[in-house]
Amino acid sequence: MHPPLVHSVNEFCALLRIGRTMAYQMMAAGEISYVLIGRRRKIPHAEVVAYLNRSIEQCKSDAASGGGPKP
Repeated sequence: MHPPLVHSVNEFCALLRIGRTMAYQMMAAGEISYVLIGRRRKIPHAEVVAYLNRSIEQCKSDAASGGGPKP
């Protein structure tokens, strides 16, 4: 079974286990691209995958440079 082409904001939040406020902040900051279908924001599934890949690469980069959370 293939994933849907686009996700609603609520579906996106459920996928990433984040709240709606965080999702809208991510969209406003340009971290996640979306399309408007009527008045509704829809997040392409490819964008969800791309965001996760960018996040993984950032974590790897931070770990390799000794970065990361500071006590």
